[in-house]
Amino acid sequence: MFEQYTYAQGTVDAPLLELIKLRASMVNGCAFCVDMHSKDALKAGESAQRLFAVSVWPESPFFPREERAALALTDAVTKIGEDGVPDEV
Repeated sequence: MFEQYTYAQGTVDAPLLELIKLRASMVNGCAFCVDMHSKDALKAGESAQRLFAVSVWPESPFFPREERAALALTDAVTKIGEDGVPDEV
């Protein structure tokens, strides 16, 4: 549903959407999905350097503010608990 909504609304470009899916797969620990989304990200034009850095995105200089916000939200939603998404995110 998320993917259909983002494509329909045109709110997230394909490379960023692939980074989001890759990061969620990393957080979830799904090797199959990490493999799939990294290949899809390369096809969407993402660089290998940035793909390798997704696992350590908070410390990486390769992501601009908007992408950092998307990755922070991805982490928060993927790890969501009883307190929901933190206000600062």
